[in-house]
Amino acid sequence: MWRVFLVAAACALAVPCAFSQDAKKQSDKKQDTKKTEAKQPPPPGKLTVAWHGQSFFDVTSTKGTVFVFDPHAISEYGRIEGIKPDVIMISHNHNDHTQVGIFENAAEKGDKAPKIIRGLKPGDDGRETWNIVDEKINDLHIMTVAAYHDEFQGMKHGKTVLFIVDVDGWRIVHLGDLGHKLSKAQLKALGQVDVLMVPCGGIYGLNGNEARDVVNQIKPKEFILPMHIGNRRYDELLPVDEFIDDNPIKCAVIRNDVLVYSKSPATNVSWLREMERTPYDNTLVLERDPARKGPVIVNLHYWPQADRKKKK
Repeated sequence: MWRVFLVAAACALAVPCAFSQDAKKQSDKKQDTKKTEAKQPPPPGKLTVAWHGQSFFDVTSTKGTVFVFDPHAISEYGRIEGIKPDVIMISHNHNDHTQVGIFENAAEKGDKAPKIIRGLKPGDDGRETWNIVDEKINDLHIMTVAAYHDEFQGMKHGKTVLFIVDVDGWRIVHLGDLGHKLSKAQLKALGQVDVLMVPCGGIYGLNGNEARDVVNQIKPKEFILPMHIGNRRYDELLPVDEFIDDNPIKCAVIRNDVLVYSKSPATNVSWLREMERTPYDNTLVLERDPARKGPVIVNLHYWPQADRKKKK
């Protein structure tokens, strides 16, 4: 009898202990979950990116900071209006990348004047050298990486820089007029890229196949935006065809704020020609899509569709 009583007593004492251990485990689990959630970065903001032909993009952050890359004043693209940049980035000093005077606030002084970041500067010997930048402006973190405009260490076309902009949880890289594959050091400096603006029109920089090699080196996560290419308005460069022809990376255009995808890599070029018969947009809103596996090549139009309709 005493033996039964002792066993029952021991079980009764063990039950609160078991409940206590379970409660502690649940509490620890909740704390671990909170710690994990605290470590998770916030979702990236929705940025607006617009292409204006050549290597000229303007981007607006969620806080309203407007930054532009490589502005031009090529007459075939018409007059660019309505952009008041806070920051202007110039990858190199060829005149189709340096036209800061086209902006409405170009003549402003003091805080209202746009901040101009030039990728190149005069060296001690009077020749151009790289302006290595690592600077925070408003909600932007801007860096530059030294590169060349050609495969002969600048002997043909000179130097250029690669711009890195970290903003709203995105890393945007603009390759300027890059003319060669990247070194390990350059790739390390670029890090994990979300949005890549890549020249692929040849003649003065990477052609389509060379651009594909560089994209494969960088491995951007989300968006690839072809630039410095020829088109019906400006045919001094090669079209994007060689870059997208049978490219296994998905190709798309923006129409009514929606990505419209090519049906097959084998028909990318003919599909894009068909898309050009009806309006598609020069503006992309950056959003991550968990359902899309891998990056997408977005072929932006070369001017805003409202302007296109006016010019018909």
